[in-house]
Amino acid sequence: MNSILITLLFFLCCFGGIRLGIYARGKTPEHHFGDDSRDIVIASAGLVATLTALILGLLVASASANFQLYNASLEKMGTEVLVLDRAMESYGPETQEARETLRQHLIKIVQAIWPEDIPKLARLGISVSIDNASMQPKRKSNELEEPLALRTVNLLTQIQNQLLKLSPKDDRQRWWQTKALDAGDNLIEEQWLIAEQAKSPVPTPFLIFLAVWLIILFSSFSLFSPPYKAVHIILIFCAISVASSLFLILELNKPSSGLLKVSSEPLRKVIFLLDQ
Repeated sequence: MNSILITLLFFLCCFGGIRLGIYARGKTPEHHFGDDSRDIVIASAGLVATLTALILGLLVASASANFQLYNASLEKMGTEVLVLDRAMESYGPETQEARETLRQHLIKIVQAIWPEDIPKLARLGISVSIDNASMQPKRKSNELEEPLALRTVNLLTQIQNQLLKLSPKDDRQRWWQTKALDAGDNLIEEQWLIAEQAKSPVPTPFLIFLAVWLIILFSSFSLFSPPYKAVHIILIFCAISVASSLFLILELNKPSSGLLKVSSEPLRKVIFLLDQ
């Protein structure tokens, strides 16, 4: 779901709640706005506000943790790539083709997820003149896009198959072959973990309940608020703040896309080290 569209819808829910409260105030007889009524509405609004703040706080904490975990997994992936590359390099020149394939695939990942960082690769002296057609997602029979993580797993499996076809000449090469195969297994595990962390949307029922609570909350606020423009402007600013917090949650739950995606620096460093 589009984060900006959902954020706009939530702002409209809050704004609609404000307008609903103003409308209800104009249609309700004045004797219904006594101190007893005000106290009950304030207590009820406080309960809804507490529930809303609790849910928003939990969602922000969960989204932030998911974002940090994704970034840590990306850094760990870079470490495992270096281990795999160094193991293949230490094995001998027979692995040169597999090493170059791995390097080119990392460049493709940066190009696909962080196209804005391609000039940074060029400044490091890394060639990015790769076939753009190779980055087009493959289509299956059901027209679903093949995830980038799945393509990475397939590539790592191919590299492992190439390593298994090698015939070590001594114990040294046999040790490095085993080391490379272990690093490949770790990388495959990391890829599945990254793929799962990249798709953790906020459940739709959460959004629906949250929207209803916000309508009730802002209706309660505006129902007993004095009919002054300054008060209504403050309520609108509060609605903007609540909607922006939801935008932050939605963006943090998409660490590989959107405005708040993770940095490509771990992979760029790895690509630079692979060229050394």
